[in-house]
Amino acid sequence: MTASVYRMRPKFDAARDIDLKDGSIETFMQGRSSKIGEYPGDGVFAAPNQLTVQLHNMDLTGGKKVIVKKADLLALHVPRRLARDWLVQVQTGQ
Repeated sequence: MTASVYRMRPKFDAARDIDLKDGSIETFMQGRSSKIGEYPGDGVFAAPNQLTVQLHNMDLTGGKKVIVKKADLLALHVPRRLARDWLVQVQTGQ
């Protein structure tokens, strides 16, 4: 199997707020810009017929304090035709 890999916004600093209770990120992906010709949004960067991996690097903040500087984060897109062969297991507490 092959995959498409995108390094997202390598020249721009980004930050996301995390929930300090469980560590979740409410809005992980960058949406599109409403300005004509601007950023189309992270969702556009996904190959329709193969696994897509997006590599993100951003600061994670809690309130106004940086909790983790330059955290490496992954986003995966699995096309429907491949999804039946995948199993995702979330461990308790994650």
